[in-house]
Amino acid sequence: MNAPVRAETKTLAYSYVRFSTPSQAAGASLQRQTEKAAKYALDHGLTLDTELNMTDLGVSAYRGKNAHTGALGGFLKAVDAGYVERGSYLLIENMDRLSRADIVTAQGLFLQLVGSGINLVTLTNGEAYSAERFQREPEAIFLVVLELIRANKESVRKGQLIGDAKARKKQRLAEHGLEGKPYTRQDDIPAIVFNGSLDEAVREALRRNTKNQLPMTPQDRREAAWRLVKEGKPGEWPDSISETQALSGAGKGTVDRMRAAWTKLHSGQYGDLKDIEGLSWSQAQSKLKGTGAQAFDEDSWLEGRAQNLAAAIDRAKLHLSKDIEVTALALEMLDPQLPAALMAHWAPPRRFDPHAVDEDELDEDGEPLPF
Repeated sequence: MNAPVRAETKTLAYSYVRFSTPSQAAGASLQRQTEKAAKYALDHGLTLDTELNMTDLGVSAYRGKNAHTGALGGFLKAVDAGYVERGSYLLIENMDRLSRADIVTAQGLFLQLVGSGINLVTLTNGEAYSAERFQREPEAIFLVVLELIRANKESVRKGQLIGDAKARKKQRLAEHGLEGKPYTRQDDIPAIVFNGSLDEAVREALRRNTKNQLPMTPQDRREAAWRLVKEGKPGEWPDSISETQALSGAGKGTVDRMRAAWTKLHSGQYGDLKDIEGLSWSQAQSKLKGTGAQAFDEDSWLEGRAQNLAAAIDRAKLHLSKDIEVTALALEMLDPQLPAALMAHWAPPRRFDPHAVDEDELDEDGEPLPF
C-alpha cells in the first residue's frame, strides 16, 4: 500500500514596494526594491506572492496614507481576514517604506503586523523581526524603534528643506522670471508686466504658454482661438490656421468654423460690429443660430454625445471611481490608446524640467545631490 502523498507547504513572501513621489517611478527605486525582494525570497526558500497588489507608487507614508487607503492597508485587511497566513513574510527595503509617521503610530503599525504572526524583513540589512524573535531577544525592538524614529525625523527635515528650496525658487522667479525654463508644478506662476494693447497681451500670454505648458481646458482652447480669429477681418487674418492652432491648442476644424462664423458676423445683418466683437464663441454660435443661419454647434453636439454616453454608463450602474485601477485596466483593454488620449485631453503633459526639485534628491542644505 502506497503511503499518502502530502502536498508540500510553501511559505509565502509578500514584497511591499513604496515610494512617495510619482516622479520616482521613472528612476531605479521600483526596480531596486523588487530585485532585493526576489533575491531574498530565492536565498531563503520563500515563494513570492503574485496575487496581492503590494505596490504603493507615489504614496506617502508620513501621515499613514499607505496603511489607510493604500496597498499596505489592503495587506493588513488580508491578514485580518486570514487570507495571508501566519508565518508569512513581508519584505520591505527599509523601515521607512513601512511608515514615516510619528513613533506612536509607526510602532503601532509594526506591532500589529508582528502580533498577527507576520515575519517582517528589512532587506537592506537583512534583519527579520517576528514575535518569536522578540521573545528571545526583546532588546531587538530598540532597533525597530530607532529606525522608525529616524524615518520620521528624516521626513520632517526633508519637509523643511523642500519648503526652504521652494522659497528660494519663488524668490528667483520674482527676481528673474522663468529665464527660458519650462514651468513645473513646484513653481509659482510669475507675474510679468507687459507693455502693449490688450490683444497683444493675450497673444503674448498664449505664446508664453506654448513654452510653459500650463494646462488649458477644451473650452479655454476654443475661446483662445476665437479671440485670435476676432483680431482679424474676413480675408485678412493675422495668423495662419496652423499658427492659430499652435497658439490656442484648438483643432483645425474648429478654427475653420470660427473663421466662417466671423465672416458671417461681419456681413452687417447681425447687429453692430462693436457689440459683436465682445461675443464669446458660444455666444457667437447662439447669435448665428438665432438669426436663422445654419451653423454647426460643435460644443452642443459634443455635450449631447457626452450626455448620452454618461446616461448609458449610469444605466449600466458602472461606478467608475469605486476602483480606479480596475477602471483604468478596463479602458486599456477596450482601447490601448484610450488612457493616454484621455490624459492628454484633460491635462496636456508638461515638459520635463531638469531643474525641478525632487525631495529625494536634496542634500542637507536643500540643494540637489551631485549625481
